[in-house]
Amino acid sequence: MSLILSILQVVGGLGLLIIPGLVYSYIFFPRVGLVARSALAATISLVLIPTVMFYANLLGVAINIVSVVLVILLLITVGLAYLLLNHFKNKKKDENSSNK
Repeated sequence: MSLILSILQVVGGLGLLIIPGLVYSYIFFPRVGLVARSALAATISLVLIPTVMFYANLLGVAINIVSVVLVILLLITVGLAYLLLNHFKNKKKDENSSNK
């Protein structure tokens, strides 16, 4: 049981530390290689999550595991929504320009 819990903690920690930065690395740096993107993803996550939690705490949000997970999920959701909206907007623009 201890081994399974340890594996889940490592995978969960990496997922929560890499995924938000990966999403925002596609927003800020769209044309970057794999090695640079992985370094940027870790760096952006390590900067973005504490900064957002700091300002959330100033607004009165208590810092606990639930609030941290919710803030991380909110960051991921907002980033993915931006990427999807931008993708569909560019796709529609390309379709309109090719029809002319």
